[in-house]
Amino acid sequence: MISSNKYIQKLGIGTVQFGLDYGISNNTGKVSQEEVSQILQLAKKKGISYLDTARAYGDSEQVVGQNISTDNSFKIVSKFSPNTQNIQQEIETSLRHLQADSIYAYLFHDYDTFIKSPSLWEELKDIKSQGKVKKIGFSLYYPSQLETLFEKNIDFDILQLPYNLFDRRFESYFEKLNSKNVEIHIRSVFLQGLFFMNKKDLSSHFDSSLEKLSHLHTLAEKYNLQKATLPLFFVLNNPNIDIALLGLSGISDLEQNLSIIEEFEKIEKLELDLSSFKEEKEEIILPFLWKK
Repeated sequence: MISSNKYIQKLGIGTVQFGLDYGISNNTGKVSQEEVSQILQLAKKKGISYLDTARAYGDSEQVVGQNISTDNSFKIVSKFSPNTQNIQQEIETSLRHLQADSIYAYLFHDYDTFIKSPSLWEELKDIKSQGKVKKIGFSLYYPSQLETLFEKNIDFDILQLPYNLFDRRFESYFEKLNSKNVEIHIRSVFLQGLFFMNKKDLSSHFDSSLEKLSHLHTLAEKYNLQKATLPLFFVLNNPNIDIALLGLSGISDLEQNLSIIEEFEKIEKLELDLSSFKEEKEEIILPFLWKK
């Protein structure tokens, strides 16, 4: 028997939908305050401790802060605004929103901000030395950005990266990052819900990926799995990944994801080869390139 708990502990909650109407498959808009409270209560009960937010996620930080102001069981990861010129001011705003004296990690949300103003990295290190954050790092989109950080000998603690059944661009770096004790947090596990979408609901932009999506849905139907099971298993089963961030449109999404993990024992026995789902086209794997 596998331990579902070891997988649940690798889950983190992405809170962008707490502050914004976000995601291709999101038909409900922002998560209500009532459901945010329910989500965080269930997360705490199940041992999920990471919450990911950002200054750019609408009022997500405020919503999180209102719900956990007296609860120290969550590790908060936030990101300062793109193109900021004052990280000290940013962290003070984030801490005020989150009603906290310190948070777990603070990241560059936009890599170009680092390139334009590399001195901000020193400012971020100062904030860490002040004890306002435990870990610092970057949210990245391209492997070339990571290569540049290596070349510049930037000693970061944590990275947030896109990774899923389709998007495997960072995969070859995982072991190296792991050897450097860098925490790897994964976003875009479900590619903004693309893995669940039906053909009739997608624009012609996605035509080149329809065969893979159809194959994914066929596998799920063949083995009586939920559509999200294989994508979630693929990420959580990677030993080099520390946290997989899940965006939620409501409490039912979290309940479903928790139930999905109960299906993992079945998948392990199947020993499926999921390598064929790898997608090379950036216009498919990078949501900001999607056309409606």
